Amino acid sequence: MKALFIPVYSNIDGIKNLYNCIDYEVDLVHIISKPEIKLEHNPNVKQLKITNYSYKFKSLAQIWNYFIESYDIDNYIIMNDDITFGSGYIENYFKTIENNPNTYRVQTGYPHTCFSTSKYVIDKVGLYDENYIGAYYEDTDYHKRCIEANIKIVEVEGEIYNFKHEGRATNRTCTETEREIIKYNMNRNAEYFNKKWGGYRIDNLKYSTPFNL
Repeated sequence: MKALFIPVYSNIDGIKNLYNCIDYEVDLVHIISKPEIKLEHNPNVKQLKITNYSYKFKSLAQIWNYFIESYDIDNYIIMNDDITFGSGYIENYFKTIENNPNTYRVQTGYPHTCFSTSKYVIDKVGLYDENYIGAYYEDTDYHKRCIEANIKIVEVEGEIYNFKHEGRATNRTCTETEREIIKYNMNRNAEYFNKKWGGYRIDNLKYSTPFNL
């Protein structure tokens, strides 16, 4: 099954733009959204499922894990709500997966704005660490875990398909109170990541095992 998974916190215009970009036939698009959204019909999407965001979701990592645990499929493509792309991007992404089985795939230049994992990788690495509250650093953590598990990381081409990442769209579209919460969680996650890996940047980490154990 060809499926795309997208969490939405506040960026309503962003998810509408992204959904309209889908020009390759997929079996499912599953969105978890905090605001109510209505999307125009896209003939390339066989099934659209929108799940309301609820109190049970404490982190982006938890939402990603929810997507993964909800479907028994070989590959999971997870997207930000603030990306757009031109004709051919989705088709190329699925071809990249087909040509690179048992790998972790990330978007060139903007790694976790669009990424995909697989049953094989999850078997070796596990799910995303839900100790990261809210968002930030859960993606870098998983990237590091893949490196230590000798999982090949493949970069997916986007430039020739006019891939664009708006960047920090959630911060611009949420309330001031929500921005403060996001900032607090980001700082907290940075410190947790530092304790876990001995640094803040993936190219300069002291530990090869979590918490140096």
